[in-house]
Amino acid sequence: MKIIIVLVFLCLSFSIAFADNIKEAKTYYLRGTVRAYLRDHSGAIKDYSRAIKLNANLVDAYRNRGSEKLKLKDYIGALHDFNRALKLNSKNESSYFGRSIAKFWMGDTDGSLDDFNKASDLLCKRKRINKADLK
Repeated sequence: MKIIIVLVFLCLSFSIAFADNIKEAKTYYLRGTVRAYLRDHSGAIKDYSRAIKLNANLVDAYRNRGSEKLKLKDYIGALHDFNRALKLNSKNESSYFGRSIAKFWMGDTDGSLDDFNKASDLLCKRKRINKADLK
C-alpha cells in the first residue's frame, strides 16, 4: 500500500510542473495530503502553504495544515489556520474540533469546550442525529 502512495506522490509532483494556478493549488493540496499520510508533517505543511498561496480560498488546505501543525505542537499556528478555515466556512465541524484541541493545549479549556460542543452540534445536525438520543 505504501508503494502505491509513493507512486501517487511522484505523479502529483510531476503534474505540478504542467498545471495552471488553480489546478496547481489543488495538486499541491493533494500532495500535502499524501505527505500527511506518510507522516511527513513538515512537507505536508509546505505543500498546503503553497496551495493556499495559489488559492487563498481552499478551506480544506487551512484545516489540514492546522491539523499538521497540531501534530508538531505549533498550537498558535494551528489556531490561526483553523480560524481562517472557519472564516471561509463556519459550518465545518472538523475545523471547530481542531481548534478545540489547539485551545485545550494552549490552556483555554472554556474555549476548547465551546468549540467541541459547536463541532458536536454541527456533526449531529449534518448526520441528522438528535443529541438527546445519545445520552
